[in-house]
Amino acid sequence: MKSDAAREHALIHLEAILREVWDEHPGDAAIDRTRSFLDLGVDSLTLMILLDRVESEFQVDWDPERPPTARSSLLFLAESVTVRE
Repeated sequence: MKSDAAREHALIHLEAILREVWDEHPGDAAIDRTRSFLDLGVDSLTLMILLDRVESEFQVDWDPERPPTARSSLLFLAESVTVRE
């Protein structure tokens, strides 16, 4: 399915962005795409940097009324950015 392929492509790109901005990522270990960023150990500053990069690269506008933690996982972000395509 096209949406599955788009979501997987977005997940790969999002994971790469996360690894770039996350100072304490687990090296080459796989990142659980369904776990919340907080459960993964992503701090709030890194989350804000990640969301800023995602907003810029995927041309999305985050709802200012929703806290950043509402965008809680790589899978959620992938689904959010592929809905727009």
